[in-house]
Amino acid sequence: MKAISITGVTYFSLTDEDIFFKWLESIDSIQVMDGELRTLYVTVDEALLDESALDELWAVFKRFKIPLSELKPSNCETSNAWFKKKRLVKH
Repeated sequence: MKAISITGVTYFSLTDEDIFFKWLESIDSIQVMDGELRTLYVTVDEALLDESALDELWAVFKRFKIPLSELKPSNCETSNAWFKKKRLVKH
């Protein structure tokens, strides 16, 4: 399991906020979402993390201007290969 902290997301309407959470909920590898004040803690099951899930997470982060550093690779082989492919980490 990998924990991701998301802080300070700006929503421009209630619908925008709803879309954000529904989008995250649609990603199978996300197991738990829990919030405290302005921080959302997302737990990702790396066993379920595939390239499609990483593409969706990347899209959510880009759309809502969340720092991509939160998606940094862990010891997950799929995640590491995806990041190298996207060139989001230094080699």
